[in-house]
Amino acid sequence: PDGGLYTATRYEFRSLPDIRRNLHQRPLKTEESPLHWLNDAEFVASVLLRESKDSPVGDDDKIYYFFTERAGEETTSFFDKSQVARVARVARVCKSDVGGKKILQRKWTSFMKARLVCYIPYYEVLRSVCSLDGGGWASTVFYAAFTLSAQWRTMEASAVCRYSISAVQRAFEGPYMEYQDSARKWSRYDGAVPEPRPGSCITDHSRRKGYNSSQDLPNSVLDFVKLHPLMFEEVKPAGGEPLLVKKSVAYSQLAVDRVRALDGLSYDVLFLGTGDGWIHKAVVVGSGIHIVEEVQVFRDPQPVESLVISHAQ
Repeated sequence: PDGGLYTATRYEFRSLPDIRRNLHQRPLKTEESPLHWLNDAEFVASVLLRESKDSPVGDDDKIYYFFTERAGEETTSFFDKSQVARVARVARVCKSDVGGKKILQRKWTSFMKARLVCYIPYYEVLRSVCSLDGGGWASTVFYAAFTLSAQWRTMEASAVCRYSISAVQRAFEGPYMEYQDSARKWSRYDGAVPEPRPGSCITDHSRRKGYNSSQDLPNSVLDFVKLHPLMFEEVKPAGGEPLLVKKSVAYSQLAVDRVRALDGLSYDVLFLGTGDGWIHKAVVVGSGIHIVEEVQVFRDPQPVESLVISHAQ
């Protein structure tokens, strides 16, 4: 609606991943110094949530990005040294962000990211994400498909997890991480946090204090945002565990629909594309998924790279 083009790209001309807004009077991008906000990121999905609709606090619409990137939180001593641990992330930016005045000029002032965990942290790769809302953004759930990464060489397996938007918000409202130069890793930040809260959108509360746009934010807040893009809390799946773990299958794509069944209740139906050309149709019942149909879509084994649900059919 604002005419902006929001993109997440793995490489631009300097080979750094980037989340940016173009075709807009205020083009913005992610920061690269002194910290890279994105670390060799591979993007999977983005979702716009209209959180300003009927918001009692004058909140802003947000764009959520899902990706896998190189981890920096812990030492990698328990890894094969030739393998770099990768983790799943969810990041968000506020739509009315216009960058900072002196610090973070033409950069996001609202970029925050958090760890997304599903089944075996540090050994899972995010493959696909799909969102569903029950008529309002506050009921949004994200379904995500993961496969085991290369370090886990002994078996092939996939997991599907469901996350609520409230779990994502909790992580963004929690403590921050800070990069320790001496230890060369991220750890929890327990120092003072400036006001208004760094990384948050402009709300009625901040407007009452004279912050009408991100250009009005104090330098202390922008400096903090620059150095603390990562949140301490992980985003855990609903119920604390995967809906499905399936061995000997590599899910490559996921699409989800909500349908009314003959019993009058609504069920979430997932279509899961595999790395060898099959689609598994599954129904979410309670805290689990039941696969009800398996269809081979490609005669020669090849990954299902795109899935779109046609409601007309």
